[in-house]
Amino acid sequence: MHDSIVGRVIFFFLATVALRYLWVRLRSAVPTRLRWPGAILFVLLIFLAVAYRVLPLGLGLLGEATFTAGGFWLVTLSNWLVTCLVVDLFVLVVWINKRMMGIGGSWREIYQGLSRKRTSAIPVLAFLTVVVSIAFWVYGFKNQLAFQVTEQRVHVDKPLAKPLRIAVLSDLHFDPLFQINKLDRLVDSLEKVKPDMIVFLGDMSDLPSASLDAMGIGDRLNRLHAPLGIYGITGNHEGYTLQRDPHLLDWIELHGVQLLRDESICLPLLCLTGREDPTVAKLTTGLRKTLPEILPNLADATQKPWLLLDHQPVGLKPEDLAGLTLHPDLGVSGHTHAGQFFPWTIAVKFAWPLAQNMGSLQGVPWYVTSGFGQWGPAVRVGCHTEILIIDLEGR
Repeated sequence: MHDSIVGRVIFFFLATVALRYLWVRLRSAVPTRLRWPGAILFVLLIFLAVAYRVLPLGLGLLGEATFTAGGFWLVTLSNWLVTCLVVDLFVLVVWINKRMMGIGGSWREIYQGLSRKRTSAIPVLAFLTVVVSIAFWVYGFKNQLAFQVTEQRVHVDKPLAKPLRIAVLSDLHFDPLFQINKLDRLVDSLEKVKPDMIVFLGDMSDLPSASLDAMGIGDRLNRLHAPLGIYGITGNHEGYTLQRDPHLLDWIELHGVQLLRDESICLPLLCLTGREDPTVAKLTTGLRKTLPEILPNLADATQKPWLLLDHQPVGLKPEDLAGLTLHPDLGVSGHTHAGQFFPWTIAVKFAWPLAQNMGSLQGVPWYVTSGFGQWGPAVRVGCHTEILIIDLEGR
């Protein structure tokens, strides 16, 4: 879902409707005298997944326990949603079938009978959902640690003295559950791949800079090297974290990442444009610039490959296309996590015009990476974490 005012309104409306539906189905298994406490606990567990934004949890046991409880509850709710939808669909099919065959009385009598059976099955279904969620968590946690290196060859119709190897990293999401050995393996992998350039596509951290130093993350970032430089852009989570730590972006640049914030640069072999994420722009300048306002030098961009970095894969909006005489040769985004875990690995394809892998947005070749980390539940089920390696070839 796009991180805009309209997108947020739609998201919160759908989330409210879905949570109401899930609680209505679940409360039949809760004793009447415990339903109000149960409803409060139901909501509180959801809040734990985002509590780090408003509470000074820090690192250590408290932060890890909060993230784990909130994340596991989100996985459980997702599985419970699938369970409820499947059961209700089955009830609907049986209801229609019985009525058409004239079995079981009137429409209301048939439905009431099926509803009673569904209610009696809720405790068993809820127990099975928790068991499945535990399996999701065990498998998904290991799966998100086992990142893969994805190679994508891209041809551009411009002269290029030699192929360029660009390492793309998105959505690292440093949080209390982030495993530092995963970052060590990332650094080792990049040393073997030997990219000409490294780019970060935003959503690097959900923690303030002091916590990042305490985890030793800055030391790992300092080990990264690429001949043509290391560049980055902001993501929506930088906007959230900046409200608690206004020095986060300075910390990122201090550790070797040159941020492109609605600006372009042209290097000897290619041009780069980095777009500010709308969430960060609202906190700083108020509105991010249009693409024509931040074009690279046209004399350079006409002769060199032009790479566009934008955290959210929204593509080019009408205000970006207006008066644009030259289009980027390749756009690269993250943000979607490819859904991260089932059933959102399916739902994400309906929320974004391009949710994963290579495609096209407004006629521009575009790649959306599934990202290196995760938000909320520290799991990947139905997709993978990755380092994206783009081999850029010219004519």
